[in-house]
Amino acid sequence: MAKPPVTPKPGKTGNNNVPVPHENVELLQAALGIDLTASPDILIARISATIEASSSPYSSAEMLEDYVRRGMPDVKDRVLDTIDEERHWRHARDEQEQAHRHAMERAAADQTAAKIVEEHAQQRRSQRNAFIIALASIPAAMASEWLGFANSFCISLLIIGIGGPSSATILARIMDKLKG
Repeated sequence: MAKPPVTPKPGKTGNNNVPVPHENVELLQAALGIDLTASPDILIARISATIEASSSPYSSAEMLEDYVRRGMPDVKDRVLDTIDEERHWRHARDEQEQAHRHAMERAAADQTAAKIVEEHAQQRRSQRNAFIIALASIPAAMASEWLGFANSFCISLLIIGIGGPSSATILARIMDKLKG
């Protein structure tokens, strides 16, 4: 029976390796097919060599072949089918979210457009009504003069009718100062 390998203590070799328990050393040697007694760096190199980075959602070909070799050929198909189903589900979910975002953006744009149209219509109504009041103030001032009202009243009527609320406010302030 072989003597179990001695695992290095952290800090003694300068690379701060974590010691592997003795009961796991034999399992690692059998699984990886390497002799750990030669150097602990062999384990790190072997593990580094077996790690693969992949952005693909699919399992590696070696892993799928390993399922077949171990007597589980249907696992390979189930894994691929599961990955495909998940990919299709995510794609459908992304499309659903995008359609929802577009619908929300369209609704917001429609509300904004309706608000702008309503504001323009209100401005047109206000301008039309102001024009009607201005036109009506001229015959009203003439009729007031004919009926014998004071000239200042007739002039005030014209100024308020043509000038609008701001001129009415100014005229009221002037009249208050004249009275007071």
